[in-house]
Amino acid sequence: LEKAKIIDRKGGLLGMGKTAQLNSDINNNMFTRIDYTETSNIQVNADAKIITNHPTDSYSIVKDMKDKDMIINVNITNPDKFWSESKYLVIVKD
Repeated sequence: LEKAKIIDRKGGLLGMGKTAQLNSDINNNMFTRIDYTETSNIQVNADAKIITNHPTDSYSIVKDMKDKDMIINVNITNPDKFWSESKYLVIVKD
């Protein structure tokens, strides 16, 4: 994602503790376009974390019962609120 210039790693001290953030100058062609009013469930099925900011009370994460790092689905419960902070959803799979 860094090579594709979708995320930047910022912050930290001497290269330690940097956090991934959505690049402000991204190529829209790198994303799958959806109708957010019709998409309420996004399958992930991987050890992953969400990089982009979305209000935590606008979605829920379904995790695997045995592997707590494994995200099965992201269920969007309030689409307008979920997409209010970012029109992109970036999930980094480990």
